[in-house]
Amino acid sequence: MKKHPYEKFPQIFSEELSIFKKKNNIKSDEKFAEKCFKTGGLEYDRWAIANFRNGKRVPHDSEIVFFADLFEIRAEYLKGEDKYRTDEDLYSADILNMQKESLLHRLIVSLGFSDSIMEDEDFNSLFPSNTRLFIDKFKKHLSEEGRSDDVLICDVNTNTFRLLPKEEYNILLNEIYSFINFKLHLIMDDPKVQEIPYVGGVKNKYDIHMGENRDSYEFNIPFSPEFKYYNKKTGAYESSSKDLNIDNTVIEVIEELEKHNNANKAFYKEKIATNFQAAYNNAVQD
Repeated sequence: MKKHPYEKFPQIFSEELSIFKKKNNIKSDEKFAEKCFKTGGLEYDRWAIANFRNGKRVPHDSEIVFFADLFEIRAEYLKGEDKYRTDEDLYSADILNMQKESLLHRLIVSLGFSDSIMEDEDFNSLFPSNTRLFIDKFKKHLSEEGRSDDVLICDVNTNTFRLLPKEEYNILLNEIYSFINFKLHLIMDDPKVQEIPYVGGVKNKYDIHMGENRDSYEFNIPFSPEFKYYNKKTGAYESSSKDLNIDNTVIEVIEELEKHNNANKAFYKEKIATNFQAAYNNAVQD
């Protein structure tokens, strides 16, 4: 049997297909095939879907893109080229890597070292100016030779340097990060630790008062700033406002206003819904 060009595709496709079917209440591969036809005009039967799962059928590039869009994942992940399922996962990984590099910068600077991927704010002003000038000149030299990914490590104490391939630098980075991570988890694995109460992503109380025109009420609905947080249960970064239901909140506001004035309910209902939508949009944008 010919080797599958995307070895991990069958397993990933099977996993994502199960998630998609469960999410969309699809009970069979036949129904999923119908969904493919309605969504992208692709004609499959249950055997074709089964062959994607068991690796007997290799998807074309256009099919990879179609399934990735349908499953709301990255095509690179579906092909098994990397481990970042969504664009958000990839973004989070990039941020984490930047944090790792920043951590390493601070550590090596405290030990009298410097490297060629430092930003201006990372550089120790107490180091000799010759070190900075040398790094800048060497970076230009590496760029001209097409070796910008290589990392220059300088020891300010001995006035020496060494050039590391980026792969070797990343190994060093991950080893240091993993060790610190291990030590921190070791510290937190203690009976003294306590759970932090969840306090984010909760909308505040409504600020309701009579407007200038006595035929209407003015109200403010301040929201806590939106942020991303890591959900251990789902293993993903999620938005603090992902479960916010506008319709339910409109009803809550209407009920709150009715406590102040039970007259003209029908008149207020349409106006309040419109005003609340605008207030919510402004709060989230801010």
